Amino acid sequence: MATSATAFSSAAAAKIKKRLDVLGLYRKCLRCAQDIPDHGSRATFDIYIRDGFYSRKDLFPNSRQAELAIQDAQEQLERMLYFQSIMAQKQTQKVSSREKSTAELTKSDDVSRTTQSTTLISSDEGVVSNINLAKMGVVEDWLSKALPELHMDDLHNYVLHLVKEGFDSLTMLEQELVPEDLDFMKTAHKRVLLRVLNR
Repeated sequence: MATSATAFSSAAAAKIKKRLDVLGLYRKCLRCAQDIPDHGSRATFDIYIRDGFYSRKDLFPNSRQAELAIQDAQEQLERMLYFQSIMAQKQTQKVSSREKSTAELTKSDDVSRTTQSTTLISSDEGVVSNINLAKMGVVEDWLSKALPELHMDDLHNYVLHLVKEGFDSLTMLEQELVPEDLDFMKTAHKRVLLRVLNR
């Protein structure tokens, strides 16, 4: 009798610990989503996270489905953190480039405006970097709205590819993209995006 009670108590304790672990993971995901700079993307991921956890709340704690759901949530959290670390690095580079540009402009007060512009365009890689960051922001926002459930690593890869190929503005994305331009995407993602484009 005592053995059965002890086993029951251990099982109950394990179940409570599992629930607390899942709750902690849920809160980490929500906090991570709140660090997304774009308001639209932040709201989309917040809804996606809440719906994802809510739809799986009735899974048995030790079931295979529950383990896979927890693993998927952990992987998505890692992707969000990775993507945010990349964006933070680029933001740091952006600030550094601005400071560099300001210093160069201060030193060249006696140079004509035309000469200053030529020098900035030809020698300051930070200017080009800032332009690319702005382009990436436009493409990221557009893709996030078209494919709101896209994983962070896929989003990052697609943004880089589109910007590299010149699809770096809303006009280019919405008017010039054709199915052949999306061959680099995963089949399901490409199919959904084409439906969005054809609306």
